[in-house]
Amino acid sequence: MISLMPILLAWLAGWFWVSTLRKRGGETPSARRVLDISLALPFGLGATSVLFVVLLWVGLSPRVAAILSDGLWLAGGGALWWLRGRGRGSGSDQAAGVRTAGFRWAWIGWIGLAVAAAFWAGSMVQTSKAVPQGDWDAWAIWNMRAKFLASDGKWQGAISPELVGRSHPEYPLLWSGVVAKAWSWTGNPGDSLAPTVAGALASAGLASLLLAGLWAMRGAASGLMAVLVLMSTVSFWQYSPAQYADIPLALFMLAALCCAVLAESLEWDPGLMALSGALASMAAWTKDEGMVFLAALGLVLLAAARKRALYWAVAALPVLLVCAGFKLLLAPPFAAWSPSHLAEYSRLGPILRTVGSEFLHLGSFPAHPIVAVAACLALLGFRRPARPVWPIIPVALLGAGYIGAFWMTTSELTWHLQTAAGRLLLQITPLVLFCLFLLLKNPVDGAAPAATGRRKR
Repeated sequence: MISLMPILLAWLAGWFWVSTLRKRGGETPSARRVLDISLALPFGLGATSVLFVVLLWVGLSPRVAAILSDGLWLAGGGALWWLRGRGRGSGSDQAAGVRTAGFRWAWIGWIGLAVAAAFWAGSMVQTSKAVPQGDWDAWAIWNMRAKFLASDGKWQGAISPELVGRSHPEYPLLWSGVVAKAWSWTGNPGDSLAPTVAGALASAGLASLLLAGLWAMRGAASGLMAVLVLMSTVSFWQYSPAQYADIPLALFMLAALCCAVLAESLEWDPGLMALSGALASMAAWTKDEGMVFLAALGLVLLAAARKRALYWAVAALPVLLVCAGFKLLLAPPFAAWSPSHLAEYSRLGPILRTVGSEFLHLGSFPAHPIVAVAACLALLGFRRPARPVWPIIPVALLGAGYIGAFWMTTSELTWHLQTAAGRLLLQITPLVLFCLFLLLKNPVDGAAPAATGRRKR
């Protein structure tokens, strides 16, 4: 159980930083608390993991690096939280946009979520007993590299060129760092409890963040509908106990996008922009797909926020430097893509067919998530005017990046599609649902509430 302590400490440290940096909008106290807790998980796990790996690089032992990374972030966040008046802003601050009225039937959604969560938790427990070290990629890539990071004097094994062709030593190290940091506290690399709990928290955090982000901006009913659609997808249940880095990646990307949208509603608030930038850079340090998302979100925010995008860029820079140093100085060379394949247009057909097939296999009709989405579209309709639209752009660019990666892959195309297409679809699904329900009308009782104007800070 000691291996759980660094995970919980990182989460607590994240709460101090998020609570201090995030300006309050017009959300209800319940929505505010759930949103802070949901954002604290990725921020805390990501920040402490980055520092842990950096301290290993400079020569500290795994145990010392783990204790220092957790302690420094926790002490710094606690001190900042205290000095800044125990959190930023107040519940009286009003976000721009439409104020949502209560919805009398929202309790049905809460009951549905409770039932789904109970079944999901049972599935997690039973599957984790059967595969305590996760599925293939977990023990062949993420957990194996974590064992190197958590072993005295052996962290270089995580990036050994000898692993090329057998594993992926060129992959970023954030999620392996999360697991290794927990193991380093106990000195027991390989204990299955830490990666199992970390993976379960990432899955639960992804669902919680989708709920909380929409709850804060569109009301509880919208958040409940979105999270129930997510939990109706087969891939969410399939990969939650697998201990892959795909769900943590989706968590970081959704957190970055959510903070950016909240920042825009508060006239591009600097604190929220900084949180978005830091979380986007952590996505880049989780998997290579995160780098595509970071570039796409950064370009869109530069066009939309202009000078305020500087806060985003400054916050993203430290982890970006770690990513660049790793790729340029440490990671063994691996030619994952070849631009010459772009001339082979015949590759596009199998890619699109496989993506379509994976989409159809997100569920079984009539209990398919697309049926639930179609029902929401028919019952609610789109907001008039439909805004914000800009969050769709980085998500669309990320999807295009997936297609481009398959098109240029140096691996055998059919094998690559069969092994990766479903996971990539899972990565982007929460982002698509978040953008969609931002644009749908709120389910409310009676006449629609009047819009409120922007409140100057």
